[in-house]
Amino acid sequence: MPGLARLARSLGLTPYGLAFHVGSQTMDPRAWDGPIRHCAQIMTALAADGITLAMPDVGGGFPVRYDADPPPLADFSAAIRSAAARLPYPVQLACEPGRAIAASATTNHPPPSSTFSSSIAIGVSLLVREVAQMTCDPVSRL
Repeated sequence: MPGLARLARSLGLTPYGLAFHVGSQTMDPRAWDGPIRHCAQIMTALAADGITLAMPDVGGGFPVRYDADPPPLADFSAAIRSAAARLPYPVQLACEPGRAIAASATTNHPPPSSTFSSSIAIGVSLLVREVAQMTCDPVSRL
């Protein structure tokens, strides 16, 4: 990655950020620590060349309830903020909550024919509101 950012700068482009995704349905909020630590290493190497990045995108992977209750989104936010505090300089963070917003919009239920179908859930879940509040301003909420 540092080589790509250096090449971009040599071509007159401005390297802006890094992105990663820890994987869908990640149940351990600490899973973001290693990738953010790797971002810190890349950012440090680039800073030595005068390149500072503005926005790491920490992806998504925030779980929803399937077989077990996931930890609250606040736990993920706290873990990500804690890891990001160790970056070499202040940045804006972006995240992609995807499933954490969309999964509660539908529900699968077995009809009498034993086939599965999707139906729209009525109402807005608390999870959707919590994630929406977190992502309206991802920089200050994470």
